[in-house]
Amino acid sequence: MRHVILEECTSTQSYLEEILESVHNLELQEPILINTLRQTSGRGRRGNTWQTCENSLALSLYFRTKLPPTLCSIFIAVCVQEFIQSQFHTSVHLKWPNDVYIQNLKIGGIIGKVIDSGLTEGNEHGFIVGIGLNLGQPTLEQQNELKLLGAGYLLDQSFNAKELSNYCYLLAEKIISEGKGSIDEIDLIHRWHKSCVHLDKVVTISEGQKINYHGIFKGLGNKGQGLLEIDQNGSKKIVEIWSGTLRW
Repeated sequence: MRHVILEECTSTQSYLEEILESVHNLELQEPILINTLRQTSGRGRRGNTWQTCENSLALSLYFRTKLPPTLCSIFIAVCVQEFIQSQFHTSVHLKWPNDVYIQNLKIGGIIGKVIDSGLTEGNEHGFIVGIGLNLGQPTLEQQNELKLLGAGYLLDQSFNAKELSNYCYLLAEKIISEGKGSIDEIDLIHRWHKSCVHLDKVVTISEGQKINYHGIFKGLGNKGQGLLEIDQNGSKKIVEIWSGTLRW
């Protein structure tokens, strides 16, 4: 794995995409990890920005996998949850489709996209994932900003630059090692369900200011789509949710 550590950058995702654009398709077999200590314009879902606080993990990773594209972000979320549990012995929860929570506070987010390099062996494809995780204690100013956003952080401790980069590397190693093998998709969805913060709870799904659905979140379909039980004319119906913002 090629590992690039940056003191500061606007976005690890943008930096990684620039590297990939400059590399010939046939050379895109090696995973590439970018992490930074300060990210000034991190990307979030749906065009939002992600604020990188002190003592946070900010990384982007390119790797190859045979996992269906719609399950890739679910896979990454499970890897993040299990990594936190194993490294810090702390339980976190997952929110559909790609957020990480502790109690009711968001501490991390995941964005990803498929990169088709033109290599089709075994239906393998490239994937870029960006991960932001508020791991340690932010500054007091940042803590106040997080409170206003309904967000938080994992641990009341500080980390040095070497430790943060090492955690990024270990997380990337877990993703790569599991992602290159044969993944049991049913087991993956089961692992995600065990950590879902809103499973069997009443939620709303919205696009912008418009609420599209209101119902009970019943879990994931076999391709990672959300399954929502709604009431339609007095009858229960399951609808598939492929995008949107979930609130509960």
